[in-house]
Amino acid sequence: MRRQRGILVGFVVAFLVVAGGLLLLRRTVVVALLAYPSMEVQGVWRQEVWPCIPGVTLPDGLLGWLVATRIDLNANQSWQYERHGTVSLVIDPPSDFGGFAVVDNCGGALLYAGSIVWMGRGNQLFPDPPSASTIGQWPASETESTDQPVFSTADWGRMSVSPGQSASIWQAVRMLKVVQDMGEADGLVLRYSESIGGGEGTADHYVVVLSQ
Repeated sequence: MRRQRGILVGFVVAFLVVAGGLLLLRRTVVVALLAYPSMEVQGVWRQEVWPCIPGVTLPDGLLGWLVATRIDLNANQSWQYERHGTVSLVIDPPSDFGGFAVVDNCGGALLYAGSIVWMGRGNQLFPDPPSASTIGQWPASETESTDQPVFSTADWGRMSVSPGQSASIWQAVRMLKVVQDMGEADGLVLRYSESIGGGEGTADHYVVVLSQ
């Protein structure tokens, strides 16, 4: 009995050590929303996510299921998946309604999502949109900015961003303190059109995802 209790205690201690280590190794993801075409920063969100195990990522189907449990996208077989470093882009191409989500490959955390409406207007689904009073209130860093990360962009044509646009976007976010605090990071940048069809271009944004 004493031996079994000792084994159980050892197992619990080992579990707590591993869990504590994972918590300490949690990665930081920063998402920034910029107006199009002015590139004014409209929203900044910071999230802690699970560490990555080298060579291990969640499969597309599981990422899609995790997205569907968090937000209301059309769950169908036409979803498209794009891998961009430590994050994935899940796209529900709009016919009348559609949308997309950016999700962490390692732990499945939802990072950003928005709906897209044909001849209408979609909206940001995750995280909660910032209030108008917070725009322009994000602290700037007083230190020299880090070098621009190598930005990946969406393969889907409607969301792709040119290298020149990526450089301008980096200039808009590089001095934000939350960006400076990250240090080296992978970058995904895309153009989010809330509307396609008649309203295309009138409600567009740039979305920047920086992941350690």
